[in-house]
Amino acid sequence: MGRNQQRKRERAERSKADVAASRAPDASDRFGRQLAILVALLVAIAVLPYANAIRGGFVLDDNDIVVGNPLIRSVANVPQIFETDYWAGGAGTAAAVDPGLYRPFTVSTYAVDYQLWQLNPAGYHAVNLLLHVIASLAVFFLAVQLLSSPLAAFAAAAIFAAHPLHTEAVTSIVGRAEVLATLFFLFGFLIHQSTAQSAVSGRRAVLRSLAVAACYLTGLFSKEIAATLPLVLMLRDWLWRDELPSDRNAAARTLATRYVPLVAAAGLYLAIRHQAVTHAAQIWSGFAGISPGDRALTGIRVLAEYVGMFLVPRTLLADYWKTNVPIARSIAQPAVLFALLLWTLVVIAIVRLRRDRVFLLGVGWFVITVLPVSNILFPIGVAKAERILYLPSVGLCLLVGWIALKAQAAWRRPLVVSTALAVVLILLGARTYRRNEDWKNTMTLALATLRDSPTSPLMNDLAAGELVNRGDVAQAVPLLLVAVRQSPEQPLFHTHLGTVYYRQGKLDDAAGELAQALRLQPNDADAHNNLGVVYLDQHKTDQAIAEFDAAIKANPARPDPHNNLGSVYLERRQLDSAAAEFGAAVAAGPESPEAHNNLGVVQLRRGQLDSAAAQFREAVRLRPDFAAARANLDTVLARQRAKPSR
Repeated sequence: MGRNQQRKRERAERSKADVAASRAPDASDRFGRQLAILVALLVAIAVLPYANAIRGGFVLDDNDIVVGNPLIRSVANVPQIFETDYWAGGAGTAAAVDPGLYRPFTVSTYAVDYQLWQLNPAGYHAVNLLLHVIASLAVFFLAVQLLSSPLAAFAAAAIFAAHPLHTEAVTSIVGRAEVLATLFFLFGFLIHQSTAQSAVSGRRAVLRSLAVAACYLTGLFSKEIAATLPLVLMLRDWLWRDELPSDRNAAARTLATRYVPLVAAAGLYLAIRHQAVTHAAQIWSGFAGISPGDRALTGIRVLAEYVGMFLVPRTLLADYWKTNVPIARSIAQPAVLFALLLWTLVVIAIVRLRRDRVFLLGVGWFVITVLPVSNILFPIGVAKAERILYLPSVGLCLLVGWIALKAQAAWRRPLVVSTALAVVLILLGARTYRRNEDWKNTMTLALATLRDSPTSPLMNDLAAGELVNRGDVAQAVPLLLVAVRQSPEQPLFHTHLGTVYYRQGKLDDAAGELAQALRLQPNDADAHNNLGVVYLDQHKTDQAIAEFDAAIKANPARPDPHNNLGSVYLERRQLDSAAAEFGAAVAAGPESPEAHNNLGVVQLRRGQLDSAAAQFREAVRLRPDFAAARANLDTVLARQRAKPSR
């Protein structure tokens, strides 16, 4: 009887084991299906709010870094891109250029874009959106590893995907620098995380560390903020230090394997950058003459404002001017006191939750990645900007996932958490969609910014430029006067005001503004060229020639000064000199119909009919309504027909 009972127990245990074995694949399948559904939802959440961004044009720095950059016209220029600073190939004027920036990988991706869709902005926007989708998925898988909850991880990644704070980084084509740097930052972290969790050692550990270093280097070549990756990895390793070998020597070898390649990558980056970048980066004009203490107080307050913008992204600006970022002069100012209170509460939370590793990583991620762009440690080129939050916001989104995880555990009502998340995502997605409409073109962005920041010199200048392009010169003058009044030290605004005065026939006023621009920036090619045009109308030909020569010396790659100087030589019947200048204009601007027409005129006068016809045809091809080029082509064809055959 006892033997029969033992057999029954053995059969029952085998049956339970078989049932458990059969259930394990089912659980795994359910988890896989859940992940697949969440990934599909996440892709939709990342794409839908940005669907209207595809229709946008080139805006702000897009026009200089992409449209006016000859280096992106061929992938063969990629080595040269790595040898020059971020603005070296761009068409930016002296006020816009910051020669202290270095982002060759980002610029190289524009060269690939150009091969695919030339200057169709929809293609560039589509690539930005694709990269944002991939970054959102990377945040999701990172959160899955950290939170061990697909739903909580989805909350973190979905907020990242839909948040309107990211419109500047995603919808602005040059915002790709932020997205790429963040993407490779996340890739590097994910590889590092998987290596640490799986306790990989030996050759496999070395290969993975090299992969992390490659991500780090590519991130650095995308944008400088990726430099913070090793610090975030160190924080991660310290929080999960129990994963390290218990033997101190073994632990030291493990850490050396992880971090020596990162040090080598940083050294390689600095060596290459040193050869390409020869100037220091610009600092925001509002910090001129400001003490480090006041600048730090301002930065502390702005950091608190960033948190507020993440929680309630109501007012978003493409340019935060001095009126939007007033200098903090005292700790006693209410906004500064509130910021200090906020950061005090954060410190208290860190102390009380010091054993909660995900919370600490989220806070640390945000602080480490935002500090270099906060102006607290050192001044940078902007006082406040939404685009620079793309990488730091990953830390805040991890905190959202952490809160969702705690809410699930406390309420045990997933439907309540899911409903609340859905409402938040709808609101964020709608705000992102509306914000993308502001980025549709330069005029819509300028007007949207001026509604909330009417004294922004940049946006007044941009709106004025669009009005000039539309022929409304008179309406542009008041806007340019605001720009000059707000930022009198910027030569760009004086150049633009002088150009508008010239369009109005106010030659003396135009010459005065352009001369002021050159006093501020003696190597401003646009100011030299435009002043030369004014001098021509004032019949000061020798002075005009001197200005055109100065413009060419400042930037020989711009076609306009060559065209203008060639016209002077042509009027003086100096055909050889005129041909040389018009030829240089064609080489510098092969898409300029005026340059081809002018070169054709010189060749026509020299009797070079075939060459002249080719230039006129190219001018007409580039601009079908170019009446002068068509008339010149008809003249050449008539002479060719009248020429007796031999």
